[in-house]
Amino acid sequence: MNTDATATNGTPTSPDGLEREIERTREDLVGTVDAIVERVHPKEVADRNAEQLKRDAQRALEQAQEQASDLQDRASTFVEENPDRAKNYAIGAGLVLALLFLRRRRRRTRTDG
Repeated sequence: MNTDATATNGTPTSPDGLEREIERTREDLVGTVDAIVERVHPKEVADRNAEQLKRDAQRALEQAQEQASDLQDRASTFVEENPDRAKNYAIGAGLVLALLFLRRRRRRTRTDG
């Protein structure tokens, strides 16, 4: 005699079948709750966020390196094609830096003395 009779929707109707179904459902629920607890646990959240930050930082670093390389190539091309202009820009930048240095030095001597 079959004690595992089921309804037309597949749900067991016998007491033993119902108990087994309840136990399976309980085990599924425990597994689901454990997965949720693990997912929202502060350390797990922090670890996931840290990993995402590392990936984002790596991507930003790679983009910055590509842009720096591109800028270096463009500057080299500019210097090769316009040596006089490049020399004038370098002299101008040097003068600006020298003026900033002297101005800063003068401020320090005023505040020290």
